[in-house]
Amino acid sequence: MATKKFINEPDSVVDDALQGLVKTNRNLRFHPSCKRVLLRIDYGEHVANGKIVLLAGGGSGHEPFAIGFIGKGLLTGAICGDVFASPPSNHVLAALEETRGEAGTVLFVINYTGDRLNFGLAAEKFKKSGGKVRVVVIADDIALENVENRIGSRGLAAATLIMKVAGAMTEAGKSLDEIADYAEKLNGRCATLGVSLYPCSLPNRPPMFELEQGKMEVGLGIHGEPGKSREDLRPARGIIPLMMDTIIGSQAVTNHQNHPLILLLNNLGSVSQIEMGILRGEIVNYIMDLKQEVSLFYQGTFMSSLDGKGISITAMRADDQVIKYLEFATDAEAWPRAFPGSAFNSFEQRLPDRVEDEKQMIERKGATLRKEEADLVKKCVQSACHALIEKRDFLNDLDGAAGDGDCGQTMAHAAKCILEANESLHWQNPASLLSQLAAIFQETVGGTGGAIYALLLEAASGSFEESAHPENWSHGLEIGLKAITEYGRAQPGDRTMVDTLHAVVDYMKRGSSFTNSQTIKEIGEIAKKAAESTATMKASAGRASYTAEAVQTKPDAGAMAASIWIGAICQKINGQISK
Repeated sequence: MATKKFINEPDSVVDDALQGLVKTNRNLRFHPSCKRVLLRIDYGEHVANGKIVLLAGGGSGHEPFAIGFIGKGLLTGAICGDVFASPPSNHVLAALEETRGEAGTVLFVINYTGDRLNFGLAAEKFKKSGGKVRVVVIADDIALENVENRIGSRGLAAATLIMKVAGAMTEAGKSLDEIADYAEKLNGRCATLGVSLYPCSLPNRPPMFELEQGKMEVGLGIHGEPGKSREDLRPARGIIPLMMDTIIGSQAVTNHQNHPLILLLNNLGSVSQIEMGILRGEIVNYIMDLKQEVSLFYQGTFMSSLDGKGISITAMRADDQVIKYLEFATDAEAWPRAFPGSAFNSFEQRLPDRVEDEKQMIERKGATLRKEEADLVKKCVQSACHALIEKRDFLNDLDGAAGDGDCGQTMAHAAKCILEANESLHWQNPASLLSQLAAIFQETVGGTGGAIYALLLEAASGSFEESAHPENWSHGLEIGLKAITEYGRAQPGDRTMVDTLHAVVDYMKRGSSFTNSQTIKEIGEIAKKAAESTATMKASAGRASYTAEAVQTKPDAGAMAASIWIGAICQKINGQISK
């Protein structure tokens, strides 16, 4: 199936996108007779002043490259082809002719066959008519560094760094050969490697290829070309060292170790900002461990692959002059502010001196359980945690139907934190234990779910000040339920976890013996039935109340989560009674 995109017609995506860019950027204009060439609004003045013209381009779908980098201190113009297709040579020639000047033009080409041919043909025609032009081919991909071929490495995000240096040199009045020679020199100091989790998709087309679940592509090209290897998916803390080890060990980087690094973390299109933050942090960790000197660190979208779910990292060895050029001012829309490398070294100083652990600070208080009672409580809590972890995906799926899809993740995370805190929990003091569990929810979960369970547990802890009989647990649940209905406003029948808790509390208030196996079994069954009954209720509270009734067809995830931990506790108690 074709992936859904915000477009009009598939054949008009490039032209529509360029129209949108020019309409909202007063520093850009179209070529007078070619709608696929964009130019600085002041390109005529720039040429008349004897400044070198910088042009770049290629297939569309890699935005903001190259159109986002048009502006003072960067590109004079950009030539845009169809999606993933090189622009025809006559469009490139149109850009060259329109910006013809005595100083000459540097034509940047990322190393793909179609681009080399079309840009090269236009350059040769331009030269024959008396134009001055130097073609600089960018080839920085190291995914296939050791594979011998006549074509060379693919061109990737290092092009943006090199173009930025060239733009500053242009403003400084450098000559055509000085700029082109220096750009070629810098290309030899750059190394880029990418990793993708999902492929991109062309407009009105399905994903370009299949990447099986649990796998990632190392070195995937920006047009969907095969990469270096297909490997098992790793966490971010494993992906970054995999990439950085290869980059730092590349010829371009090792051959110039006397210069500090410039690093660029590039989003290939659809990596969320929270993921980019994690990856950025892991790069900092890697650099600090390796004790490499970094002068500038860039993060953002520089050269994308439509909606590709992936990143690339570029390293450039740079001297002080390069750093000066990179920091030169530009009004190009897509050029970001750099993160100074000096901040890497001060990271530890910006951490909190001490992280307070609230559960550790809670003192033992209230009634005390006998050892065998405390052991049972411990087993019940652990059983409830394991059940929630096991049902994570099930609860996420339920929540995704009429919520934000994170109920299972939230409960599983809290459960893991409780299990990890095992040694520090006051198992023999129910009042203290419940306060500690409340603190865990409050500290580690956050959001509505964290607040509800923290309130439930903290309120319930007040039932154990003088005694810790089975009836105190029933009373504690009742008090906790009262607290969350008072502050959360949900009532029985509103399609929330309150429905599960209310049904259990109502049964417990009948005074049945909590040492009776049948009673305990019935509590678990009642919790489950109450949770399942929410499927037919209209949501009047909670996240689902903001959704249409049409999607409220499955049991509420919060109600089911409560039935899962209640059921696990009941099962564990029954196992103890049967002994």
